[in-house]
Amino acid sequence: MEVENADPACIPAACRAELLEWDAQATAVGRALLGLLSQGLGLHRDTALEEASCLDGKVMVCHYYPVCPEPERTMGIVPHTDPGVLVVLAQDGVGGLQVKHTGEDGRSHWVDVKPVPGALVINVGDLLQMMMSNDAYKSGAAGGDEHV
Repeated sequence: MEVENADPACIPAACRAELLEWDAQATAVGRALLGLLSQGLGLHRDTALEEASCLDGKVMVCHYYPVCPEPERTMGIVPHTDPGVLVVLAQDGVGGLQVKHTGEDGRSHWVDVKPVPGALVINVGDLLQMMMSNDAYKSGAAGGDEHV
């Protein structure tokens, strides 16, 4: 089932072209990633996870937090996993994203995700972990600056 695209007239003119281009590029990245993840599960690369993912149904959220002059007073974001299939994240140069890493000894700690210019951060979501890969791919906990 295909989901209708949002009416471009509903997107503010100041950022319409950029958001539509981001959406097109993020969709292409998602399609390529789902193909590779399908292949990793031993499924047909071209269709398996893409057909199950409702790739046309997506949510775009734009957050921008300027640098805080008193970072010790910030609260950050609570630890969470992402509920969907995949998250495509473009970081700015400020950073602040953290992921929970569990070592071989079973102990967990928070690791800073250093921004890399031009790179994307891809997170596996809960739906991909539980429903689509039967726990072969793991949805990792993320947060921001609360754990530093």
